[in-house]
Amino acid sequence: MAANLLFPLAAIPFLTRCLGADAFGELAIAQATAVIFCQVVDYGFSLSGAREIAGNKVLSEISLVYSKYQNARLLLLIACALIFSLLLPTRIFSIDRSILILAVIPAGIGAFLQSNWFFQGRGLYGWLALANLMGKSLYLAVSIWVVKEPQDIGWAAAAFGGSYLVSGVISWVATLMLFKVTWSRPTDFSEMIVTIRRGTKSFISLALLSIHMQLVILLTGHFVDSKSAGLLSVLDKMARGLSSLSVPIANTAFPVMSDLLSRDIERAKVTRSQLSKVMVSYGLVCLVGIAVFGAWAVGMLFKVNVATGLDNITKIVSLLPIFIAIGVVNGGLTLVPAGFDSEYLASIAFAETMALIVFFATVFWIPKYSGVITIVVAEGCMAVAFYLFARSRMGILFGIERV
Repeated sequence: MAANLLFPLAAIPFLTRCLGADAFGELAIAQATAVIFCQVVDYGFSLSGAREIAGNKVLSEISLVYSKYQNARLLLLIACALIFSLLLPTRIFSIDRSILILAVIPAGIGAFLQSNWFFQGRGLYGWLALANLMGKSLYLAVSIWVVKEPQDIGWAAAAFGGSYLVSGVISWVATLMLFKVTWSRPTDFSEMIVTIRRGTKSFISLALLSIHMQLVILLTGHFVDSKSAGLLSVLDKMARGLSSLSVPIANTAFPVMSDLLSRDIERAKVTRSQLSKVMVSYGLVCLVGIAVFGAWAVGMLFKVNVATGLDNITKIVSLLPIFIAIGVVNGGLTLVPAGFDSEYLASIAFAETMALIVFFATVFWIPKYSGVITIVVAEGCMAVAFYLFARSRMGILFGIERV
């Protein structure tokens, strides 16, 4: 988690100083595009695939499951490549095509090779950590020692895509050579379609949850300008980077809540209340920190004077950590472990719909603030929906337990 979130955040001061606002904004757009395609390649298999490959299986069974899901992901990779090749000549992207190619293609291939779902399902977190650390270290090293001027944006884009590729190669070698897993080539197209269909609900939830920020960056770059897209990327990384420090608590609590919700509802209620106090308290600390020091921190990172009203923008963004904390407690640590997947998906879909409405309602009225307002509305609506569903569904569980 530190490698995925904090290393790219650490690279920002070097990139913004050397690239400038315009080039850094273009890099942010290319990165957002790459992340979206990677999410499609990963699909929802971090849930469905990880569940199937978990447990004590013999090597032959592991290889069969691995081949089934990797073949499905290969089909998704090919589909993404075709879509990207069709979109590239159009005017949908507001930046140089070579920058997009350098970021997107190696990132997509790397996402396929890395197969995070396999390592998560087998509990091989050490290898995931090693792969991510090596990949993101490459990106940070290039940002510090290679990128020196705006013309070096190609190196920055290639390093971003290359970070995924390096992680993927390490994971691929570990899977096939160290763990002796074999990958059989696809022979049944229908099996790949069935595998993809099984992961669709998980994909929709995870995609909507993680892609909306990248979409807002792309929309900001298209309807406003690349400078605003870059600034939005910096603000989001700052808020989510601080919020990510509470992720170990959530990861530790997830299996505990899953167990308690299945056998001891009263203890689950108490534990959920304790988690809520810890997570929300930390979110409030982040809120105050960003509200007070956010403009200064962004000014230090983003040296170019990209917009007036930076202090107001950072105060709006400061709401993100508290909304994220509420969403994690009520969504990831209540609805998901309790098995309320439909309610979880409905909450995310509602939030994304509201975010799109808000973006297009504000982009022509107050374009300078449209991006930050949109991401805050998305997280805020999600937090409210998670909370309301958690309250109602937990009430049902408590009522059943009392009966």
